[in-house]
Amino acid sequence: MTDDVKRLQAEFPDEKIIRASLSFNAQAYLEEPEVLKLVKENGTDVLPITVLNGKILLKKRYMTYEEMRTALLDTQ
Repeated sequence: MTDDVKRLQAEFPDEKIIRASLSFNAQAYLEEPEVLKLVKENGTDVLPITVLNGKILLKKRYMTYEEMRTALLDTQ
């Protein structure tokens, strides 16, 4: 997953692409109200959550590199 994030960061340098976890970068959860709400309501069973421009794209599994890339291209 980290390799995919790095690859996407290189391909889309103007976009803010991060990976957050409750064990590191937990602040990211506080910055996304919908994510925080989901975690409060469902616990960690709802993780992972993928967000793009404030919109939740996927819950309970990681997106593939191609899924993430397509979602980013669709916003351009």
